[in-house]
Amino acid sequence: MKKKYAFLIIAVLLFTSCTGITVNAQTPQSPRIAAYYTNDTPGFNASDIKYNKLTHIFHAFMSVSEDGTISAPAGYLNPELIESAHKVGVKVLATLGGPLPNVDQTFKLISKNPKAIKKLAQECERVCRKYGYDGIDINWEFPESIEEKKGNTEIVKAIKEKFLSSPAPAPSWLLTLAIPGGDWYARWYDYTELSKYVDFYNLMAFVFHGPWSGHLGHNSNLYTGGDPCRFSCASIINYTINLRKVPAEMVNLGLGFYGENFKSGGNLFDKCGTCSMEEYFYNKIPAMIGKGWTPYWDEAASAPYLKNDNGDGFLTYDNPRSIKLKLDYALNKVKLGGVFIWKLGLDMMPDKSQPLFEVATDR
Repeated sequence: MKKKYAFLIIAVLLFTSCTGITVNAQTPQSPRIAAYYTNDTPGFNASDIKYNKLTHIFHAFMSVSEDGTISAPAGYLNPELIESAHKVGVKVLATLGGPLPNVDQTFKLISKNPKAIKKLAQECERVCRKYGYDGIDINWEFPESIEEKKGNTEIVKAIKEKFLSSPAPAPSWLLTLAIPGGDWYARWYDYTELSKYVDFYNLMAFVFHGPWSGHLGHNSNLYTGGDPCRFSCASIINYTINLRKVPAEMVNLGLGFYGENFKSGGNLFDKCGTCSMEEYFYNKIPAMIGKGWTPYWDEAASAPYLKNDNGDGFLTYDNPRSIKLKLDYALNKVKLGGVFIWKLGLDMMPDKSQPLFEVATDR
């Protein structure tokens, strides 16, 4: 979702195992079905969104300067997006950060500067009021020290307090965070304090394997299965809720609408050299089956993958079956507050159908 190799770093350092989850939180009557939207997905724009299937849209990404100023990159502003969403009661949040240049360093500088934090809070209020957003979604990948942990909390607190102290409709605006799943980065999040100000969290659950893992593996498997690295959606949910005590109803599980092709090929969990990968949007994957690629299903991990018949590729991805299983697990078994999609349009097929979206929003 956000910065590609930031996801890779998350996955490298996830170390929690897939264990049983006991959650006492109540599931909201209507779970959040949220999604990220950007204006750079080929063949997909705001008019293609099925707004009535969603509860929230994260409009990505706005730029942030080290003094706290927020700006909209060329082509970002889209009144049609907000107007269409509001007509059917869908909230739209402006997302700050993501893969834009120097975002991580910018947030680090802001977090250490009280004046910049105050300015950023003022800018968030200005952006929502001027353009009609229903809140702010922060995508800082990631705090990496005690000082930045404190600064991250101060940023969130300042923004929420600015909303609450400003004229209507500001007090009703939402504040959300995209968060990592493993302890290496998540240890720098003070969830006890953050949860006083954050409305909900988007748990990034992607890219569990890559150049760092040394072997082929799934991009976003539900269960650990036979993975030597012990990565899975279940394990990062377990870490977030049971170990870090984030209320289950405050968590959205990420659903990836894309795949990763390990160019070196081989079998599941085989060792690979550089383990270089190439991203494939889901809408390109079904047509590959039977045309040089054979599909497989890892029952233990509840995850699909393709193998190139010539041994030149191993493609890990999600399909309608695995998305449905994740929804059942997240919303029914562990009672999360919702799910989010990264990102809209990646599953838009030539006939305009959206098979992953239809499963993910079937509520």
